[in-house]
Amino acid sequence: MKLNDFPFVSLKGLLMTEKSATTPLCVDLDGTLIRTDVLQESITLYVRRHLFCVINIIIWFLKGGRAFLKQQLASRVHFEPGTLPYNEKFLEFLESEHRAGRPLYLVTASDIKPAKAIADYLGLFQATYASDGITNLRSSEKAEKLVDLFGKKNFVYAGNSRHDLPVWEAAGEAIAVNTPARILDKLRQSHPTPHIFEEGLAPKERQLAFYSMSQFLAALVLFLSSFITGKSFFSYIPDWFLMGFTGSAGVLLADILNTRALRLDPGSKARFLLATGAIPIATAWTHFLAHLILSLLFIPFISIFFLGGCLILSALLFACRFYRLYVPEITFIIYACLTLIRILLGTI
Repeated sequence: MKLNDFPFVSLKGLLMTEKSATTPLCVDLDGTLIRTDVLQESITLYVRRHLFCVINIIIWFLKGGRAFLKQQLASRVHFEPGTLPYNEKFLEFLESEHRAGRPLYLVTASDIKPAKAIADYLGLFQATYASDGITNLRSSEKAEKLVDLFGKKNFVYAGNSRHDLPVWEAAGEAIAVNTPARILDKLRQSHPTPHIFEEGLAPKERQLAFYSMSQFLAALVLFLSSFITGKSFFSYIPDWFLMGFTGSAGVLLADILNTRALRLDPGSKARFLLATGAIPIATAWTHFLAHLILSLLFIPFISIFFLGGCLILSALLFACRFYRLYVPEITFIIYACLTLIRILLGTI
């Protein structure tokens, strides 16, 4: 099978010569081979199991930097390579190259333990090079490693981010997987015709909109309380914002911590974008923190009782989502109870 057999790849510069077909192909892991990031996955798994030990993450980072942090997390969490979201089209290409006899190498800034587990699971790579607790094998460090191994311009490199630019520059050929346009522009300065794989990820501007929208729409029932209390509709606006932000935070946190379980359920992949890798975990954590911070802006305008009610509602939304209680037999009852709680909070 040739590169031309893959319609999802850019047609620019795809024809490889016989010489290049035997050139080592070095593959990045995070964002390239998989649609997620091993460090982000590790932090999420650790927080899920050790919620009250989050401070350890900061301590490990301050003590030894990113490489040490990755090593400590890798020794405490268990990865299941079969559940990770892979860039399937790119993986098909790697499998075809492996069958054709091209030597493949996994070269990643992730810790060696999870990287080796993924490499063993796929069975495509001759060797794996990764961070070792001391050296964070990224950017210029990775470029130097590959130049030492194969020589400058004597290898092909597949990456996806700005950290891969020094590696692409040292490579003879460049493959870009789901790479942002601004990075591609910089890549073309050293490789005018890179080989491009696009997997059709969700646009970033729309990735998390559904989390906020759903909870803000559900919070609209607050305004029905005005018929009970006689208050002005406008007086409920701060309450509506607070309920929307805290509710969204609860739902989002549940999905972040439940990512692995969601991946094990084929029926959930279309519904939960985190499970497919369409939403980066780091982006989800950022939005979760942003929702909490924005909630604080409205606290001066609401009563302490309403704040307590919103926190309880957020906890209930978290529990329903985390324990996946939305099953057909009781979904209507759950939604009815949550709606009633929102209306009652509006009477406070």
